[in-house]
Amino acid sequence: MAIGITAIKEIINNSKETLHIIKKENPNHDLLTIFSGNTSVHEIWVPWVTNQNEFNEKVIEITFEESNKKISIWQNGNTVRYSKNGFSNGGFAVAPMQKTDGDRKLTITDTQIFVEVYNN
Repeated sequence: MAIGITAIKEIINNSKETLHIIKKENPNHDLLTIFSGNTSVHEIWVPWVTNQNEFNEKVIEITFEESNKKISIWQNGNTVRYSKNGFSNGGFAVAPMQKTDGDRKLTITDTQIFVEVYNN
């Protein structure tokens, strides 16, 4: 079974903090700062991660500037996953659209992230 590419096309910062987003696999290209209440239109492919080493080297990492909270995003199998505590717990499926393959919109609040189908 072929697993498709999941591309985040739009990132909406609905949190009260400035967000710093980096894809560890490609930090020179996928490095963003999004101020509270702003939106970024920048394509980032969600990396495939199956183990701790890949997690350390590939994930999309979101850092909240003021609180220093971190959220990591990756895909494994046919599920887009996230974690606030590293890879050890395997992460959680991102709601409501955790299915891989296709274009997505990522919305970040102070307490949650949402991935939805991107319709431009």
